[in-house]
Amino acid sequence: MIRTLEVRNFRNIPNGKYDLTHKCVIAGKNFTGKTNLLNAIYWALTDKLLGDNSDAQSLKPTHDKKSEVFVKITFDGGHFIEKTYKEKWVTTRGTGIERLEGHETKVILDDLVIPQSKVLAKIKRDFLGINYFTDSKIDVVQALIDPLYLWENTKMKDRRQFLVELVGDVSLEQVYAVPEIATNKHLAEVEEKIKFHNGSIELAMKLYNQQVKRTNDDLEIVNIQLEAERNKVDVDPDKLAVAQKREKEINELISARRQSKMTAVNPMVAKIQEEISKVQDELSAINNSDRERWQKATANIEYENRAVNEEIKSLNSEKDSMLAILNETKTNLLIQKSKIESCKKSIEDNEKIATQTRSEYLGEQATEFIPVELPESVNCPHCGGVLNESIIESVMMQNVHNKLNFNKLKEERLARIREKGHAAKNEVERLKLEIEELTKSNISLQKDIDIETAKMNEIEARISLVKEGLKVAPRFEQSQEYNNKIVELENLRVKLAEEKRVDFTLDIDKEIASLKEELSSISPILSAHAYYVQTQDYIQKLEADFTSKKSAKAEAESKLMLCELILSTKLEMLKKQVETVFGTIEIRLVESNIKEGSWNEVCYPLITDEKTGSKVPFENASRSQKYIYGIRLLECLRQATMTGNDTPILIDEIGTFDSETIAVRLNTKAQIIATRCDDYFDKPTIINL
Repeated sequence: MIRTLEVRNFRNIPNGKYDLTHKCVIAGKNFTGKTNLLNAIYWALTDKLLGDNSDAQSLKPTHDKKSEVFVKITFDGGHFIEKTYKEKWVTTRGTGIERLEGHETKVILDDLVIPQSKVLAKIKRDFLGINYFTDSKIDVVQALIDPLYLWENTKMKDRRQFLVELVGDVSLEQVYAVPEIATNKHLAEVEEKIKFHNGSIELAMKLYNQQVKRTNDDLEIVNIQLEAERNKVDVDPDKLAVAQKREKEINELISARRQSKMTAVNPMVAKIQEEISKVQDELSAINNSDRERWQKATANIEYENRAVNEEIKSLNSEKDSMLAILNETKTNLLIQKSKIESCKKSIEDNEKIATQTRSEYLGEQATEFIPVELPESVNCPHCGGVLNESIIESVMMQNVHNKLNFNKLKEERLARIREKGHAAKNEVERLKLEIEELTKSNISLQKDIDIETAKMNEIEARISLVKEGLKVAPRFEQSQEYNNKIVELENLRVKLAEEKRVDFTLDIDKEIASLKEELSSISPILSAHAYYVQTQDYIQKLEADFTSKKSAKAEAESKLMLCELILSTKLEMLKKQVETVFGTIEIRLVESNIKEGSWNEVCYPLITDEKTGSKVPFENASRSQKYIYGIRLLECLRQATMTGNDTPILIDEIGTFDSETIAVRLNTKAQIIATRCDDYFDKPTIINL
């Protein structure tokens, strides 16, 4: 149990120390700090504020934001928790401007400073006696000291996981083993569907519900289509027979007329086509003759250019060899220049080392031995003799010994510094000599580059001169005879096109058009019959589709009913396990989602309204009902987690309860610390319940 609470600079409380009892109320006027005292306890135990608030900035005192926040809680047996919070303010040099660089939280448990990473676990185990752990996101300490935390400040998903961990989950395998479910013919498919959705029965139900709705809609559409198609009738049989016979006769006549048109030939077209073929042959012969003449002229020029190309090839080969030598020389020059730069950098580094060792040497030389100060002599009051003479002699001998050791070590350090400085100077001299050698070598390499470059320029000039002796081959051009034949060919093609446009089969076309016109007059009768035949085929398909969809709907409904049975069975089994922890307090774990046609996983208690007798969700109850049921639920949590009465219960504003409720209905052996608005007290005051 918490015995005392000491607070400094916590929000609007500058300083205060309070003695707490087993059941007590912090009474006072509004805005005097009652709730802040509860927050101080809550912060010290959980590192949060009431309502699962983690805003550390709000801890700062209202009168001085930079003051250190201090909270100390003392338990039975003298054990205590001391917690401080302070912002880090740094003043910028030269400007005097302050800036915030974070904050520091410090916790002391029974005179030991505890690392932040271990504080909450140690408070939970050693001070509150809580040894229950959860894989959910629920803070067990907050759940056991704040009656509203679990049911108001946590997500349903996390709350449900915590609750199922506490009471023990019901596996789907246990549900599937129930005889009524195990013998269902759809179990294997439904089980696979639930497994596909990671064990979510609700998602599987939603899927089957959508299938039922979709098949219902499809059945309605198919039924409307069937009624419309069945109302259609066929044409008169006698009229149909006459139309079909005449259609066959007309099609045969049209086919015969088209065949006669295709075999008809214009004699002028055939004559012109023969002339075109003859001109094309003559054109091909002229083209071959022109190309043969051009190839002979080109071959003579290529023969004359062969010797010049060989000389150019030889000069290019010589140029490539010289270019390789020139590139290699340039590369060597770049490498040696890089070495010179590296040597210069090493000289700078070693000169810095030499300067540094010189400073170290002078500093070491300046060090002096500091002897231990001799104690003052103490004389005997009777004889005047020195009483501590042996101590003085011992200190003097120690000083002599220490001075010898100091001088010896000093000489060793000086020797090491001298050796380091000499090594740096020698390295500088060596590097300077290396730079001189590299510089000389670079001058020689640059001369070689200049010589090779001059040779390259000379060869390139020779190549340009030789290329001037190359002869250019003539461009291929067609003869005038060829061009004349092209003109003749184009004229014949124009003449052919004109002859083809002359239509000498107009009479046949007129007869075909007349037959088509007669065919179109009987087409409505034929089309109406063809449409009726298609309708009968379509009706058969629609009837088969209707039967298939009806069967699919029945299958989906059966699977949906099985999912509902699995869910209700699991819920009933889980409900019995919940009752072993929470007794008669009903906790809603699943509710129907009418809009979606499925079920939602939820987790909240149901509170019985004392006036109407109806059950309302925890969030819809009055504040007093929430605290009454919250404490009852909290007591169930204590028993389930095997937690003792060391954890206090914090209630903000108990003024809504009457005396009988406080005495009888807040049934708990744990310490209750509550707040109440009372205008009689100007500052927070502790009153026993």
